[in-house]
Amino acid sequence: MKPIIDQQTFDLVQKIRGNVRRYPDGWGEAAPLTGLLYCADCGG
Repeated sequence: MKPIIDQQTFDLVQKIRGNVRRYPDGWGEAAPLTGLLYCADCGG
């Protein structure tokens, strides 16, 4: 099976994701978009 993305892109994304601060929710799971998206109104 052919990969969806190349290895270089995968490695870059993993590096970026590793540098993003994540806060667990009430279930102990990290919110996948924490640190990547911000509110245009309040910046939160």
